[in-house]
Amino acid sequence: MRRALIGLAALGFLPAAAFAQTEGTRVTFDPDAETTFDADRVEIVQGTGGGSQLNADGNVLISQPGVILTSDSMMVFQAAGSDELQRLVATGRVRYASVSGDAIAGDAAEYIAAEQTLTVSGNVVLLQDGQVATGSRLIYNVETGEMSLTAEPGSRVKGLLPQRASR
Repeated sequence: MRRALIGLAALGFLPAAAFAQTEGTRVTFDPDAETTFDADRVEIVQGTGGGSQLNADGNVLISQPGVILTSDSMMVFQAAGSDELQRLVATGRVRYASVSGDAIAGDAAEYIAAEQTLTVSGNVVLLQDGQVATGSRLIYNVETGEMSLTAEPGSRVKGLLPQRASR
């Protein structure tokens, strides 16, 4: 199957899907950065209310300098009458990684622009500053940097804090 490599600006989705940059160890969204989009299949649907939706399937990848988001499929929702991102939903083998070494993996993810939250669910693994944590749901506020990692009932959040070098 032929892959579609598309500059989101050409689709009217920039800054709509401009995903993330790092600021220290924090993830921040940068609507002005160059964004690359790559997928096996892409469909753009114009909504009745004027908004747009981009549906992508097959090894979906969104990247900006220094960061990458991949999944099996992704939907990007754009507000009516603007190029602003409302929501991004990624499903199937969701992976986020940055050049700082931070990474998040899970079964699904949703970014809601109005709330500035990224929620990753299902078999969540978080790597940050050499530390590893696992759970079932991660809620990350991209504005404040606050994170909450929870586990399914009857399960626990687990983590590994590496041993510090002796002084």
